[in-house]
Amino acid sequence: MSGAQFDAARTRMLTKIGDDVARVGWSSIGVFPTVDDDQTQQFMYSIGLPTTLDHPELIVYGLPYRQAHAVLFSAIEEIRRGAKLEPGTKTPNVLEGYDVLIRETDPLTAPHTFAVVWSAVAAAGPAIQGAAEPEPRIVDAVPPIVQVVWPDNEGRFPGDPDCDPATVADQEPVLYDRTEEQ
Repeated sequence: MSGAQFDAARTRMLTKIGDDVARVGWSSIGVFPTVDDDQTQQFMYSIGLPTTLDHPELIVYGLPYRQAHAVLFSAIEEIRRGAKLEPGTKTPNVLEGYDVLIRETDPLTAPHTFAVVWSAVAAAGPAIQGAAEPEPRIVDAVPPIVQVVWPDNEGRFPGDPDCDPATVADQEPVLYDRTEEQ
């Protein structure tokens, strides 16, 4: 991909994100490995919530695209109904039949911080402010981000010694302070 092609693709992506945020109050970016990709971790995060709903961004790890988007969508609907997804709380109305656990993150320690911060700052802010074409801009703060942690089939969360190891592994890297685990 040439530099011009990359710039055009980036502009299209930022425009779509900006349009989503302006139209429905949020957008999302999913990072999912391809068959040829060495990366095995998959995650999705919201863009626009601090600006449109005065709420931290959400990030969820380890779920396929449709499930991850459904979790974000359901969580954002809860926020729209007035819920504050506060760190350390369990929320029952996001994942059918299970609670999810909301964890505060330190976004500066996350390996994917650049993607989260750059996308959220570059896309959502200018679109909401009515810019004709979203352009990256520099800010002096990282948007707040909370991690939506999902349980194993028995309702146990990472940190519980009986939690299914596959559930724990799927949600790596953990962006929250593990000393908070129960």
